[in-house]
Amino acid sequence: MVQDALTAGAGVAMIPLAAATVFFCLQCALGLPEPVAKAPPARRSDPLAVLIPAHNEEDTISAVLESVRQQLGRRDRLLVVADNCTDDTAQRAGRAGAEVLIRCDPGRRGKAYALAAGITHLATVAPRTVIVIDADCIVAPGAIAHLAGAVEQERRPIQARYLMLAPEQARKQFAFAAFAFLIKNSIRPSGMGRLGLPCHLTGSGMAFPWAAIASADLVHGHLVEDMKLGLDLAQAGPGAGYCHLALITSCFPLSSHGQASQRYRWETGRIALLRTCARLLVSPVPYRRPALLLLILDTLIPPLTLLAALLSLQVVMAAALVVAGAGLWLLVGALISWLAFALAISVVWWRHGQEIVPLSLLSSLPGWAARRLALYPSFYRGEHTSWIRTDRSAGDV
Repeated sequence: MVQDALTAGAGVAMIPLAAATVFFCLQCALGLPEPVAKAPPARRSDPLAVLIPAHNEEDTISAVLESVRQQLGRRDRLLVVADNCTDDTAQRAGRAGAEVLIRCDPGRRGKAYALAAGITHLATVAPRTVIVIDADCIVAPGAIAHLAGAVEQERRPIQARYLMLAPEQARKQFAFAAFAFLIKNSIRPSGMGRLGLPCHLTGSGMAFPWAAIASADLVHGHLVEDMKLGLDLAQAGPGAGYCHLALITSCFPLSSHGQASQRYRWETGRIALLRTCARLLVSPVPYRRPALLLLILDTLIPPLTLLAALLSLQVVMAAALVVAGAGLWLLVGALISWLAFALAISVVWWRHGQEIVPLSLLSSLPGWAARRLALYPSFYRGEHTSWIRTDRSAGDV
């Protein structure tokens, strides 16, 4: 009797992780095929606006503006919100031909506040479409037209394929992180799209119909304001679609401080977002809308390194329970989940990741994963709510 209860209790405890793993593997399987490349659609005559929030980005703002300006029409607007800047960001943006809004409010810093100020500024002559680009990104040719065309066709927010790349001088150091980003921001959103589900907004390359962004709640300091906005939009409407053909890229910061602050902001922001998801799950709203429920489940899937660690720990614990007398099927189930995850990652690497992570680097994966896992305890100590800028100085690598 005790053994049966132990087996049943352990089996129930395994369900959430098994569900997350199954959904992750399904996303990866459906996201494997590359969409057929096609020319950017012909632009409509309706003007659009590209909104770029920027805080002390004097070193990168000129390059991003150059990549955007060559894709804009005569009636389009290019607005840079220089948010609490103490450098020459505003001056360089103005010299590059952008419209510049200078915002000074040290008590309310952050991208969401800058976006809110930009939307208020644009409202005087509201564009049909607003595209948000981060001030440290490069916009690939045709990306603006692809995003604008997708918004016009689908009548909802659209997320571009936003990838973080390894700096040329540190390709080996950032290879695994770049591959994880590929899965998170390209493979999984593609899979969600093929399921007919909304995807998360990932920060840069977000395009909105004016009505959607003008009515959104942007006046807050949430650390992952993009994912929060995506969930808010999914509650109010169909959520964001994904446009693989619109490519936006950025590079990981080189400095150790920049890497740490970026990771800290992402992970602590995700933890705060999990609380939002928990509140949603105890309300009746997502259970009346399956698409929203599955987007919440997508939010709850742990980062790759943590998911791999949890699945490995589950195998060890299942083996210990079997030795203690629990049913053998616990260990079989744990092994199936672990093998399914490993197979999904392997197939994605084989199809899309070999250039990012060469075969010669795979032997260093355990050490990299261990160092990444060692950071997680610090993310859960206390509650960090103030905005953090990523340091993009030359670095120490």
